[in-house]
Amino acid sequence: MTAPLSDENKSVVTASFNISYLKEGKDIVFLPIPDGILRLIGLVAAHWGTFEVVLNKLIEASYVAIGGAPDGWQRLGFAKRKKLFVDIVRNDLKNTFPAAASNYIKIAGDAADLHWQRNIVVHGLYRVTFPPAGSESPTFWAEGTHNGNEVKIPIDVPTLEKLWHGIAHLTGGLMSTVRLHGSVEGWPQTFSDTELLRTHQEAIHPPDPKSANLNK
Repeated sequence: MTAPLSDENKSVVTASFNISYLKEGKDIVFLPIPDGILRLIGLVAAHWGTFEVVLNKLIEASYVAIGGAPDGWQRLGFAKRKKLFVDIVRNDLKNTFPAAASNYIKIAGDAADLHWQRNIVVHGLYRVTFPPAGSESPTFWAEGTHNGNEVKIPIDVPTLEKLWHGIAHLTGGLMSTVRLHGSVEGWPQTFSDTELLRTHQEAIHPPDPKSANLNK
């Protein structure tokens, strides 16, 4: 016979549902992952989708200019579309705009690494380990396959924050590189990291108005 666990040896898992979507006779699954973590998973997915939309627009615009678009290229997987993009850059842009071509090729390389991480986070199998005792929080991770190998990615704030920022920088890099050889309009809006950091620094350490008056 096993003695009942004391309160300090129990882990608590909470879940919330919207009763408007609950139906008699149905079963529903919940993920024992905090809402804040699920929000970050959503940011990873949304930013990757934005990156692919911008990449596709660049590929499409390139084929409009040079011709030779393969039939159904839009339906190809990401790796094949990325290769199309890199081939266009090397064959039709590198000689006239070497700086832009170098940027694009680096972005494509960075994207390959972030792509598999995004896939594991968004499409992987979520796992959780509950601590045996005390107030320690559960540990979450996602499992999947990369290049034929089983891989795990922590599902935590530092990992997901770094991932979605990295993906957002891919899109920002595409948008800023376009300006080296053409023009770009409309969505998505980009911001300079330098300006964001400066604004953040000024918010933490606002300029002394007395010093400003002395400098006039």
